[in-house]
Amino acid sequence: MNTVIGQDKALASLDAASAENRRHHALVFSGPRGVGKFTSAVNYAISLLKIPNEEYLGFPDLHIIQKEDATWSQNPQLQKRKQTNIPLDLLRERMIGGKASDDKVYGAPVFKTPTVGGEKVFIIDEAELIDETGQNALLSTLEEPPLGTTIILVTCREDLLLQTVKSRCQFVCFAPLDNEDMSIWAEDALSGVDQKDVLWAIGFSCGSPGLALDAINTGLPQLGRSLFSFLSCEGGVDYTGALLKINSFVESTVLNKLSENNQASKA
Repeated sequence: MNTVIGQDKALASLDAASAENRRHHALVFSGPRGVGKFTSAVNYAISLLKIPNEEYLGFPDLHIIQKEDATWSQNPQLQKRKQTNIPLDLLRERMIGGKASDDKVYGAPVFKTPTVGGEKVFIIDEAELIDETGQNALLSTLEEPPLGTTIILVTCREDLLLQTVKSRCQFVCFAPLDNEDMSIWAEDALSGVDQKDVLWAIGFSCGSPGLALDAINTGLPQLGRSLFSFLSCEGGVDYTGALLKINSFVESTVLNKLSENNQASKA
């Protein structure tokens, strides 16, 4: 199980609900990007399903839905489209069932009997990417899921969730990490990285380990230092040189992302 740092309050609320037998069947894990929401959702599912940590991938009663899953869809239309959202067709195939745009009628995994034990968990990552039609299609399942089913919506933009969706869920709020917790995280996660880059990334991250890691992986600290004179207006303002550096950084970052997944959005 991956350790989540700096979210003691959020995790304690989950533990207390379980201990007091008031666990909610539909949850929203809400907070800034990259602070441990998705990892916490997986950890919570592992504890509910009693899965050995190393075996949770592919466990039949843990269903994780992400926009990238369109690549493996049975629907050819989903396979070809850019992965900018979580379409209703993907929800029908992976969770709620029903007739999709390929004219196939999919069974609803959410209503199937658990394969092992009596629990199953559905995690929807980046739930804010579900459009209004998809969110409306989820309402009845969120309100009254089958016995032993837990649904977790993970989001950094709870404002994009419909009020009708939010009213059916219990919120677990995640916060940015403070400097001490960021330093503890970086000591382990960024142990082989130049200390100047680590300090720059932590300052840039606003308390988000995910953003700090993205900064390191894309070389953003080096870009930031190379633009220091431009940003501080020291030694004259070289607009052309700064723009060339920024454009080169953006282009190389986009190309790297597309080389990992050619259906990813350029946005």
